[in-house]
Amino acid sequence: MSVPRLARWLIRIAAPRDRREDAIGDLEEAHQARRTHGAAGAWVGSIGEALVIAGALLATRLRPGRRGVRSPLFSQTDLRLGFRLLVRQPLLAITAIVALTVGIGLANVGFAATEALLFSRLPFSNGDRFVRLSSVSALERQPVALTAESYPRFLSQAGALAHMGLLTSSREGVAAASAATEDLLTAGITPSSFAHLPASPLRGRLLGRGDGEAGRAPVALISESYWRRSWAAAESAVGGTITMAGIPHTIVGIMPASFEFPNAPSVWVPLDEGFRDGRARPDDNARLFGVMAPGVTLDALSAQLASVSPQLQAVSRQSAVALDAIAFTDFGPMASTLSAVLLVMVLAVLVVIAANVGNLVLARSLSRSREFALRAALGASRGRLVAQVMTEVLVLGVLAAGLGTASAHAVLQRFNQMDELPFWIDFTSGPMSMALVAGATLLATAIAGAWPALRATRRDLLAGLQGGDNRTSDVRFGRASAVMLVAQIAVSVVMLHGALVVAQGFGQYTVGTLDLPRNVLTMGLDVSSAHAIDVSEAERLVAALPGVIGVGATTALPR
Repeated sequence: MSVPRLARWLIRIAAPRDRREDAIGDLEEAHQARRTHGAAGAWVGSIGEALVIAGALLATRLRPGRRGVRSPLFSQTDLRLGFRLLVRQPLLAITAIVALTVGIGLANVGFAATEALLFSRLPFSNGDRFVRLSSVSALERQPVALTAESYPRFLSQAGALAHMGLLTSSREGVAAASAATEDLLTAGITPSSFAHLPASPLRGRLLGRGDGEAGRAPVALISESYWRRSWAAAESAVGGTITMAGIPHTIVGIMPASFEFPNAPSVWVPLDEGFRDGRARPDDNARLFGVMAPGVTLDALSAQLASVSPQLQAVSRQSAVALDAIAFTDFGPMASTLSAVLLVMVLAVLVVIAANVGNLVLARSLSRSREFALRAALGASRGRLVAQVMTEVLVLGVLAAGLGTASAHAVLQRFNQMDELPFWIDFTSGPMSMALVAGATLLATAIAGAWPALRATRRDLLAGLQGGDNRTSDVRFGRASAVMLVAQIAVSVVMLHGALVVAQGFGQYTVGTLDLPRNVLTMGLDVSSAHAIDVSEAERLVAALPGVIGVGATTALPR
């Protein structure tokens, strides 16, 4: 895929004829290099680079003193007039700054969230080599379980993978000898996977390959935060015992706070690696992941998986199997869809706000017709008058951008504190987000400043000089403003309805309660479908436990 058309157009507009092809050629080379890391990242990166190049070329062409350019586009006088607006008309200035702060702040949050969801990576040196593997039916693309014999067959031919391991994730009641039971996030991991991770215990050792084998005494690693919270500072906890689901586990090591793979758990337990030689099939709750060999791309791995897939069999044996691989931090197509919707929403809000500020600026500009006429009589061109109004709005926009960015940073920090998020998700604004915020500020300035300036300076300046065009009561915004007003109301109603629905759904999700008496304790038991379970017998055994007053079976529980 070549450079996006928008990037080419920006270069052709800004670059002189004798430099256009060279600039586009350099951009083409950089774009092809970026495509190795994903089409979406390449597109955004090329657009951003084109904006920077175009801006630099335009600045060079508009530099004062060059032939054909009499004066700079924006002058110090315009800046002084822009700051004078803050003093002489504080109500207008404060209204515009507050409105633009809200719009730019929302845009900042949207850009940072999009960057975190679409372009995040595992925060260690070989993190871009980690992939998630899944087996699906070739036709329906529904998840299927592989037979035990399929795994060694696959591993023997998957040369593009340097490692393949298993992961599980759950919340468990964990009790230490000297502390109360806590509901903690736990993870199961194949011990050999630690060789491909930046894992070095604070104390003790890592999980070993034989720790997960059947018949071995249960062992576990614990996190530094859990150790410091539940053990006295003088105790190492290594060699101690924790109890999970009624089973004692010996602690063999303490992991530092910097190690959070795969989901920042407090406890790691070993998983059996018998699937490698066909001795055992992974539990249905386990997820496959792989580490690509150095130099292997995701496309090359996908091609190899496609060639191996026909040799594999599903447990059901009713359909052909296909193996898929995606980046470990990829949330799938749903993330792209949600990000696009989020961006459209925040940009729509920004445009609506900028249009409203533009109406205020237009009313103010029309009341200054005498001032504009006088400057025009002294030799100022229409472009200089437009630049003056735009500079005044730009001053407001820059102040709003600073306030909006600070507000967005506070909101994003709250997002980062959510325990449910994967550890690699960082909602801090990165370089891409800041570049988009700068673009959003310029967009808002253009909408709120350029249109009113062009509209105001289009009037009869001679009549304004004579004092006949200095009445704000003569302001007529026309059909375009009427259409914009109707559109704003429609967008506001739609977004308000959507916000209420999202808030209601989020509230129901976070509460997650059942309609039961307050003195009734509910408990869910996960039963793996990998084992033959007599549901009636399981219900009978659970019902016989002390204190149980009701039992039921289902394929899913709330949350």
